[in-house]
Amino acid sequence: YPDDRFDRIWEPNYNSYGTPYSTNETVSESGDPMFGMPSVVMQTAVYSKDKILVNWPGGVDDSFYLYLEFADIVRPVGRQPRQMQVQMNGQDWGDPVDVHPFRSNVSYSTSPETASQYSFSIRSVNTSDEGAVLNSFEVYKALTVARSATDARE
Repeated sequence: YPDDRFDRIWEPNYNSYGTPYSTNETVSESGDPMFGMPSVVMQTAVYSKDKILVNWPGGVDDSFYLYLEFADIVRPVGRQPRQMQVQMNGQDWGDPVDVHPFRSNVSYSTSPETASQYSFSIRSVNTSDEGAVLNSFEVYKALTVARSATDARE
């Protein structure tokens, strides 16, 4: 991807998750820009009055790292701070995530997740707002290396 400093590939698939929105306004990264989220990727999002569901099959020997990226690209109606609650397979997955207008925030796994099926749901904690929002997500399969990648003498 030309605007991604980590050369990740971003493929839009909005209709599977909610109502797509986009903006021409720049979306900046919150705090330390360690995730390197390209503004052009964060300038698109899906919104849902209910919840947004992200599913994929797992496996007995499979484990994954997940990154969920959030930013409001539609100006919120109220001034109340927005938060999204993420659940994995029906259980809360960390604390609610703060969502800011035109500023990205990332929720991510700090260790590999292992399950036979992955079902992530994202819903707004706030009662009267624009609903759930998700700009992008990344899934990385954790691989186990059976032997050393370099000579043991090095």
